[in-house]
Amino acid sequence: MDLFVDKLLPALLGLLAGIVGSLIAPWVNWRIEKKRSKQQSRKELIDNARKFLASKEWV
Repeated sequence: MDLFVDKLLPALLGLLAGIVGSLIAPWVNWRIEKKRSKQQSRKELIDNARKFLASKEWV
């Protein structure tokens, strides 16, 4: 039991943390990129609307 607590348990916990981290990190990165893409699209839409309103085409 002493061997398990001293050596195997920390090794298993480290392995588990590595697996969880490797699965969660790409998902978090994907969510961040998705938000950036949405924000960029909104900025482009607002810029285009401002340019259109500044021009004489809409009158």
